Amino acid sequence: AGSIATLQSVNNNVTPFEIRVLPNAPINADVIFKLTYSDPLTNYSAFEYISVRVNKDYMDLAVNNLHTTITSRGSIGYNADYATDGLGISFNNSGSQIYASGFMLGSNGQVADNVYADVIPGYDNNFTRIDAVREIENSSAGEKEIVSKFSTNAAGSQPLSVRQRAYASSEGELANHVVIEYTVKNIGNAVASDVFGGIFTDWDIQNSGSNVCTWDAARKMVYAYDASQ
Repeated sequence: AGSIATLQSVNNNVTPFEIRVLPNAPINADVIFKLTYSDPLTNYSAFEYISVRVNKDYMDLAVNNLHTTITSRGSIGYNADYATDGLGISFNNSGSQIYASGFMLGSNGQVADNVYADVIPGYDNNFTRIDAVREIENSSAGEKEIVSKFSTNAAGSQPLSVRQRAYASSEGELANHVVIEYTVKNIGNAVASDVFGGIFTDWDIQNSGSNVCTWDAARKMVYAYDASQ
């Protein structure tokens, strides 16, 4: 670009930097770029580092009023522990209203999940990624549809796989929610009995210490709120 005067702006829109990510790049790899500035006429030189995560196995679902992050290992809202790597769950740009959330699967007195462990602080890690998240093009379910697949050996006596499908639309009342569907398959050699699925969420709605979760039998709906308001 040559010399840049004080308060002057330049760009490389005509000839942008192009970076190719190889198909075999590691999952969730952080690539560090070093950007160097110099002006030999004034003997000026400086640099900065830019970090970009590539080949991510989680994806934001943010096409309507409710924003969240979909992962490849059952977690919802955040891909990593301690509310990191994700949007959480937010409504109308409220900021995240959760600290942790995820799918849970149980059978024969055993439970598999990627949320809190028996000893806090700590997280379980019972789900293993099979197919990383990918977006379905031209989805009939909404503006964006994301699918992934994971498995576990921790829920009962038989290994189970879970196909996850998440989608959202911005049309009418559909703009206020997202849908996540789970299809559980027994991939073991024997019958898996008493299999149950559910979602655990640690809500942080306003005053998190007074959050309450309630079952509405008429609507067949679970909802959470701040009981102090």
